[in-house]
Amino acid sequence: KRGEVIVAKNFAAVDATPSRIPVVLGDFQTGRTQLLYRLRERLGRTQCQQIDVERSATTPERFHDAVIKASPFRLPMRADTSSARDAFDATLAFFDQARAGGGSEPATFLLDEVLELRTFESFPGLRTALSELLRTLGASPNRFILTARYVSRAHRLLREATSRFEVVHVPPLSSAEVRDLMLSIDGGQTVLRDEAGSEALARAVGTLSDGRVGYAQAIGEALSGMFDVIVRPSCFFHMRSRTSKRASWRNSDLAGAASMSSTNR
Repeated sequence: KRGEVIVAKNFAAVDATPSRIPVVLGDFQTGRTQLLYRLRERLGRTQCQQIDVERSATTPERFHDAVIKASPFRLPMRADTSSARDAFDATLAFFDQARAGGGSEPATFLLDEVLELRTFESFPGLRTALSELLRTLGASPNRFILTARYVSRAHRLLREATSRFEVVHVPPLSSAEVRDLMLSIDGGQTVLRDEAGSEALARAVGTLSDGRVGYAQAIGEALSGMFDVIVRPSCFFHMRSRTSKRASWRNSDLAGAASMSSTNR
């Protein structure tokens, strides 16, 4: 439910006229990347491009090549990328000029961990790379959704940006959302036994995970695995014990019957 609310909010932002640029902020394991996956599937992979900035922003040249090679969009004229400055300028031009729908529709870019482009500011001529990026995105007819885990840094950077940028904070999971997440892991068959117990467990997992999706998911999967290792084998041995006892009883009954039969003879 929470995810649907955030997805709807981002859709409303990019569909507005003029479109706004959501900047989704949240700490580690809060579900920012999963949110972009859901947006990508909702928009369609030919209508948007998701870019993992943290993994691809090694150098301006390599970043440009990675973006272009993975893009579903119609490309502007190929630019010279022989230097870091040229490669970064070519990337900004691509973000601004790329088009979807055969060249007739605005393109949508989903930039995950956009602040990692700060790495480029150590290259010659790129001391203001992030500020330049925000100016380009703010003036572009294309649509953008950004994520970042550095909340304070993002707020400082956005002070100089246009009003087109809109901050969206990822809230922590509620206990009800934690319970729904754990139910999605294995149908709740292992760890959510009854209503009272499941609520208590969901609250405990929510506290341990600090309401973060990734951590709550990991805890839920660990609990499910513990059930598989501990509870199910004990049930199996309990069933074997009961079966053995029944077999022993049957054998004793048969032996008693045989003894009575020989005595009667």
